[in-house]
Amino acid sequence: MEDLKKPDKNSVTISPTSANTKNADLVTVLLKYHNGSQAYQFTFNTSKDRSVAKRFYDTVQNASKAKSKTVTASILRADDVGKEAAKAQPNVEIRG
Repeated sequence: MEDLKKPDKNSVTISPTSANTKNADLVTVLLKYHNGSQAYQFTFNTSKDRSVAKRFYDTVQNASKAKSKTVTASILRADDVGKEAAKAQPNVEIRG
């Protein structure tokens, strides 16, 4: 959750307010990679539901701690291609 008083240096505010929205009603959640770089930024208008950003944050946090690993079709395909490429490599003994 981004601190309004100390915004993240990589956070970008596209449209901070409108006629119906105050800055205090905007809550930003930054999703970051393990190395600290920003992956995604979500800003929620919490004027009608103060808990929406926190619920989103908690859901992402719980999913990141889950023991299961999500594997996409592209990852499975890349794994298959890698295994096939490894079979084609010559066996070479390296002496030091």
